[in-house]
Amino acid sequence: MSETASKTTLTKTVLRVFRNLFWSLLVALIGLVALVFSGVGNQLIVYGANKLVPNLSISMKDDPLLRGGQFSVNYKNEQLALTLVNAQLDVRFYSCAAICVKQFNAQSVAVELAANKNTQEPDTQSPLGKIELPMSLAVKTFSIKSFRFTQGELVLDVIEFFTQLNAQKSELTVERLAVNKIKLALPTQDKETSATKTTSPITMPKISPLHFETPLDWQINALRVSQFELVQADVSQVIRNVSLQAKQQASDLNIVHFSLYYQDISAALKGALSLANHNPISLNATVKHPKHAIKANLEGDLSALTISSELTGLYSASLNGSASLLNEQLPFELNVLSKHLELVQDDKTIAVDDVSVSATGDLTAFDYSLNTKLSVTDMPKLAIDGEGKGNFSELNIERLNINSENSTLTLAGKVNWQQGVDASISVLSENISTEEFLPSVASNLALKGDLAVRANGNKWQLDIPEFAVAGQINNAPIDAIVAMKVDDSLKASISKLQITSGKNQLTLHGEITKEWDISGKLNLVNPDTLDPRLSGHGNAEFKISGELEKPKARWQANLKQLAFEEYRIDALSSEGHVDVAKNYLSKIAFDAKGISLDDQPIHAVSVSIEGDLKQHLAKLSLESETLNAKSHINGGLINNQYTGSLNKLALKNQTINLTNQQAIDFSYHVNSGQVNVSEHCWQGTNTAFCLKPLTASAEQGELSLALTHFDLSVLTLALPKSITPAGQLVGHLDARWQNGKLLSLNSEIKSSDVNFAINESFIKTQVPIEQFYFNAKADQKNVTLDANLTSSVLGNIISDIDITDVTGKRALTGKIQLQALDFSNLTGFSQQIDKLDGELNADVTLSGSAFSPQVNGKLALQGLAFLAPWTPLSIEQGNMAINFNDHSANVNGELFDSNKGSLALDGQANWQGELSASANIKGNGFKIALEPNLWFAISPNINMTYEQQFANISGQVRVVDGRIKVKELPEGAVSVSDDEVIVDAAKQTKKPLPIRYGIGLSVVIDDNVRIDSFGLRSKLKGDVLFKQVGDTPLIATGEVALLEGYYRGLGQELHIEKGQIAFNGAVDKPLLNVRAIRNPDLTEDGVIAGIKLTGGVEQPRLEVFSDPKMDQAMALSYLLSGRPLSDSNSSSDGMLTQLLLSRGLARGEGSITKIGEAIGIEDVSLSSRGSGEETKVEISGYVAPGIQVRYSIGIFDSMSEVAVRYQLLPKLYIEAISGLNDSLDILYKFDWD
Repeated sequence: MSETASKTTLTKTVLRVFRNLFWSLLVALIGLVALVFSGVGNQLIVYGANKLVPNLSISMKDDPLLRGGQFSVNYKNEQLALTLVNAQLDVRFYSCAAICVKQFNAQSVAVELAANKNTQEPDTQSPLGKIELPMSLAVKTFSIKSFRFTQGELVLDVIEFFTQLNAQKSELTVERLAVNKIKLALPTQDKETSATKTTSPITMPKISPLHFETPLDWQINALRVSQFELVQADVSQVIRNVSLQAKQQASDLNIVHFSLYYQDISAALKGALSLANHNPISLNATVKHPKHAIKANLEGDLSALTISSELTGLYSASLNGSASLLNEQLPFELNVLSKHLELVQDDKTIAVDDVSVSATGDLTAFDYSLNTKLSVTDMPKLAIDGEGKGNFSELNIERLNINSENSTLTLAGKVNWQQGVDASISVLSENISTEEFLPSVASNLALKGDLAVRANGNKWQLDIPEFAVAGQINNAPIDAIVAMKVDDSLKASISKLQITSGKNQLTLHGEITKEWDISGKLNLVNPDTLDPRLSGHGNAEFKISGELEKPKARWQANLKQLAFEEYRIDALSSEGHVDVAKNYLSKIAFDAKGISLDDQPIHAVSVSIEGDLKQHLAKLSLESETLNAKSHINGGLINNQYTGSLNKLALKNQTINLTNQQAIDFSYHVNSGQVNVSEHCWQGTNTAFCLKPLTASAEQGELSLALTHFDLSVLTLALPKSITPAGQLVGHLDARWQNGKLLSLNSEIKSSDVNFAINESFIKTQVPIEQFYFNAKADQKNVTLDANLTSSVLGNIISDIDITDVTGKRALTGKIQLQALDFSNLTGFSQQIDKLDGELNADVTLSGSAFSPQVNGKLALQGLAFLAPWTPLSIEQGNMAINFNDHSANVNGELFDSNKGSLALDGQANWQGELSASANIKGNGFKIALEPNLWFAISPNINMTYEQQFANISGQVRVVDGRIKVKELPEGAVSVSDDEVIVDAAKQTKKPLPIRYGIGLSVVIDDNVRIDSFGLRSKLKGDVLFKQVGDTPLIATGEVALLEGYYRGLGQELHIEKGQIAFNGAVDKPLLNVRAIRNPDLTEDGVIAGIKLTGGVEQPRLEVFSDPKMDQAMALSYLLSGRPLSDSNSSSDGMLTQLLLSRGLARGEGSITKIGEAIGIEDVSLSSRGSGEETKVEISGYVAPGIQVRYSIGIFDSMSEVAVRYQLLPKLYIEAISGLNDSLDILYKFDWD
């Protein structure tokens, strides 16, 4: 019983313990669940955390934290600041995975770390082993709207981050990761003090294989970043659409796809990489541009890596190489090939052709070679080839040749960059033609020298042991030798600097250390070796000494008989010294005598300056035929203000003697620009005027000038020699301004007796002005202008203009009148005008505003007549009128020539708003005579418009009649050859057009236009359309035909069967299609012989033809003699004589004409007559109107003949001939035109 009872008691005790434990665990579990999954429990946890953790603040709402309840976290200490705003976390268990994060959302996350200035070495950690998760994890939604990480100046912003992932055992899979924008702002780099910066020796870092085995096998199925922006300082780089798909298992990394976009460039990468052993790698990369594409392949491992790359598209290139990165000496092989590469920058094109670069070896010793061709806009093409050796710290240039078409240059030397840059280069050239680089400078130079450059950080030194140049520049001999040293502090030692050209020599030598010690000499003996336009001789010396920052200079120069083209100085001397250390203490003298500038002789000029900046005296003396001047100035510069006194200024010539009556005190402030001038007066021959005290600057000032009497003879200093003014002006001028604005203006000038005598080409003309008055008044609001001129030659001009509210609407009122300007009084202004007549009157009123003036009234020109030898127009009678009506005007006019031809003008213009205008020109047979025997009668119908800043000319010009009879082209009418190069020609800069314009003009030629020039007699008929828009070339399309034409060529009168001049492009490049034959009546055997002229006018093709066809010799025989070749020498000689005679007469006719005109014989002509053995050379001309004298002599029989023809009536002649047979004939001329 006792055992049974004890067992029962034990059992009850154990059950009670288990029951109590169970209930305790159940209560604890329920409490934990309630604490974690209930709102009240979560608030308790948050409350405890806020109390227990310093600087931690967590806020939440009523919903549980793990069931989507919203919460925020804020934590901050000395090293870290964390802010989490409006976060939501929803975690479920054993739904989508053991741990299923249905969502994690946060409005913003901010992490800020304290700036860490001390860089610590990372701890060396052993690689992680394989990680295997105890349970699966899935994240359905993980999103952060805004994330920011900052550490000092480093700022990382992530906008709209989203991802989905899952993990199981040792595998992590990112199904999707998307970011809208990432912005990374990097800290600005510290600027190191260049004075103390030096370059450390360069060492090649050791390359070791990268070994890494991921503890979790991961896979990214889709990663996309819409925009990644990298910012540093003010530079921003934006990468778009970054996409990645990749995975890694153990140490094997596989990039399925990686791509991004930068500006208009796209890049893609795929391949595999092993992070074990020697890192086997296989990568393919592609970079695309709208015009180019690059493909690159990387194969092998770090012990034997090969790369191949190819550029395709607009240009092509290839790069192939191999290297062993695990070998410390880094053996490698590299080859680069390209046919053509091009870079356009700043309107210049840099092109590289036929590139071939190869290098092989290792970093301790490698060989290289280079071959390419380089061309740059406006520069000659260069061929570059070279070879050499090198290592990791030095490059040995055994040979580098740079050649152009006319120049060669060879470089050799060494460049070491182990500590900074240390280069030694030798330069050699037997021929340098600078004309290829500077067309205005032609040279043939030889160079030889050595250069040594050392640079480390901001320290550098240049050493030139000796550098020599010899040859010619612009045909001037030149020899130069320089030996010098210079460093970054500009300390220099010039052992020798000598430039010699012929007997002319410039030498320079010395040192620049803490003090200057530089001396130089110039010896000028025959400067024409430098430039044929130069002449003179002399010498000069100079020396610079003193402290580096306060030098002093001394010089002396004496030059004589200096001349350059029309400029000349007989003697020039200068000497002086300037000491900067003593406030620019100076003594300078300059004298020149016998000066000739643009036909203005100056006898002597003398300038002297003595003193320092604070106090100095300057003297000026000028002696010339037109003016003698002397002046003394005492002045000085103190505290940025120059104060001086002009004690004496005398201006004298044959008509004036002007001098200041008092010393003129003046000052000028350098900073403010203010000028002060004391009150003073000027007195001269019949001239006196005074200037009140003047204080002026760009901001404010006051000017008052009183003209007691001003003799106009003073203006001879500024007017041309042909104009001599006389008379006097009286008046005054008062003006005040402030802050750049005019406060008041009051001026009046008047005269009652003014005359201008004009002596033009021995023709004297007087232009009297009996009355002249001008008054101008203005203040801040109103402007009034009043002028009146009365002249018996120029007529009467009256104007009265008022502008009110200058700063506002600018209301305008006024009138302008011109009464009886008689053009006949202006004929004597130039002997180049034969006839000038007409009267101009105008009566115009002004209203409206200055911005948009309203004009009413009329301007009329009546009885116009004009004739001058230099213009093709001859106007016998003309009238023109312009009628103004507010904002518009109408133009009407009519012109008549001496042959009753007419031109009518009708047009209108409107300036209300944007200017627009139109005009029409119509005519009937109006004559334009370029020369007496070169004239045209035209009937135009031309329309001209201007609207929206575009001018257009269209219509038709009909040439109804005309004659073209030219004996020879004027000088300059024939352009130079295309291959002619003018060495010193100034570069023509194309000026922009002032307006946009277009031309569409048709020229129709009637068959009454005839040409009789250079052996061609024919009628012309055709239609040509001329078109041009803006600055594009003028284009012509159409055709001009030769009708009933004859051509004197090859000693024959050839009949033009077909003559066409076709235009289809540039005006000066028409196409010819001409067929001319010998007179069939003078050709035996019924043969048709002639010439064909085809092709462009610049290089036409001439062909001799015959019908029936025969060889060229026979065809030429029929063309020249009218009969076939025979065995007779006389026939062949006659043909050859006829050919040579025709060419000789054509060449000599122009010279004979000039000789005849020189001795008084007009219309002299040289020609041939007859054929075969009866061929004669004939010269004829007019000794008087209607009397022609002709002399001829035989080529083979030497028989001469003299004939005199006298014209009795227009078509009736009497002719007397004296020769082998004398005769007297009466001739009558018939025309069948």
